[in-house]
Amino acid sequence: MITTRIVKGDINACYMLFIDSLLADVRQSTSKKVSLKDLQPGFQYDKVMANKLGNSGHALATVVNLEKPRIYEMSFLSKQGETILKYLLNPVDEENFDITYSEEFLGTGFFNKINYKLMNVFYKKKNIKKAHMVLDHLEKLLN
Repeated sequence: MITTRIVKGDINACYMLFIDSLLADVRQSTSKKVSLKDLQPGFQYDKVMANKLGNSGHALATVVNLEKPRIYEMSFLSKQGETILKYLLNPVDEENFDITYSEEFLGTGFFNKINYKLMNVFYKKKNIKKAHMVLDHLEKLLN
């Protein structure tokens, strides 16, 4: 799933919201205080996550790519497969930037892949709506 929107606000402030959220998540999940210097590609931590059906489980969260202020990319590896979340930010003008949110699931095993494709048909509109809500909230935080 991919969605793009032009957002009014400061691109650097938006990127730092992602970083601050990641730092808080690491502290909450591990009870360890990490700094921005620690958040390099390959940095990993154990995260408790809920799936689309509300069940919880553990995932290995990995920083894939952080490039200020343009790229924020994370990977979450669980028993079911790997989910990759990515935000791409590109300046449009002095007051606006373009943000692209993408989410990709790579299932482990044949049945997980088929199940995801089938469930994605039912959840596609809901997922896009949820992504738009996240982007709406992000824009409110920036303004």
